[in-house]
Amino acid sequence: MTNHAVLDPQVHRALRIDARKSVIGLGRNTMLSMVVPSEFPVLASDYPLLFQRSPSSGRLQAVAVFGFEAQENLYLTEEGWDAPVLPLAIAVEPFLIAAPAPGQHSGRVALDLDDPRVLSPEDAGHGEALFGADGTPSPFLRQQIDRLTQLDRGHHQARSFYEALEDYELIEPLTVSSTFEDGLSRDLVGFHTIAEEAVERIDQTTRDWLEERGYWRAITAAAASLSTFPALAARRNARLTHA
Repeated sequence: MTNHAVLDPQVHRALRIDARKSVIGLGRNTMLSMVVPSEFPVLASDYPLLFQRSPSSGRLQAVAVFGFEAQENLYLTEEGWDAPVLPLAIAVEPFLIAAPAPGQHSGRVALDLDDPRVLSPEDAGHGEALFGADGTPSPFLRQQIDRLTQLDRGHHQARSFYEALEDYELIEPLTVSSTFEDGLSRDLVGFHTIAEEAVERIDQTTRDWLEERGYWRAITAAAASLSTFPALAARRNARLTHA
């Protein structure tokens, strides 16, 4: 059970965060992570970016793919996260956005106190301070707040992006079949990707509309990200070789 607490300098001033590269993504033994369209262009060269539908609402949600089966993260190594760019949902950990205070509209910064990267004064090792002596956020915390803000803003902006994909029929189902050096095959099913033929048929007026909103860049980045699947398969084969 998680132990989330809204950050309070009076209560949490002495806490530190272990932000070493070797603990990035700690416990993230999962094949997927939620991503937002605004980060597609910076992620597309390192991760396959696909779409899933919510089982309950049917709404689209973008994800970065880390592996070929449940609980497989091929980017997580003994040395830490093996990619030059982190999805925001990974980069913000162990912080998260809590519900607004009563009468307020903006979410609050919270911390998972049970995360092993959260260090108390009694814990050994170096950690990044959360607050200065005067109770103001440290440079590290300000950076994390900025990332949380980007993620929250991107999540809200994504709704209209997904609606545009649906309205212009720019997505299609995708199955990715891969065979690895141990002879086993894996099929990624239940995902969607950009329908490139539909994109090619878009008229100039529609394209201009998509470009004005930044959607065109996200669309082309998501489509291009499929080219990273061979590298992802190579990561799995490398692990099989050294197993």
